[in-house]
Amino acid sequence: MKNLFVGNLDPKVTHEELRRLFEAYGQVVQVHIIVDRDTGLPRGFAFVEMTNDAEAESNQSSEWQHAERSYPGRASSTRLAPLRSR
Repeated sequence: MKNLFVGNLDPKVTHEELRRLFEAYGQVVQVHIIVDRDTGLPRGFAFVEMTNDAEAESNQSSEWQHAERSYPGRASSTRLAPLRSR
């Protein structure tokens, strides 16, 4: 499994929208939008966990980074994030 960091997100983006966007590239296990612990408002980034390493890596390719895949009003960026043991 691979965990992708997704940055520069619009605060209005939902879990369902992110899941739908990334499922175009493979199976998504989990979407976690990070929120501020004091205000509960989204902080503008998320983590998307995908089952297949190759699918996750295709999401962070230069094609993804530079394509016109503006997520509601913003150009998002992705990169692989190491999975932390819990």
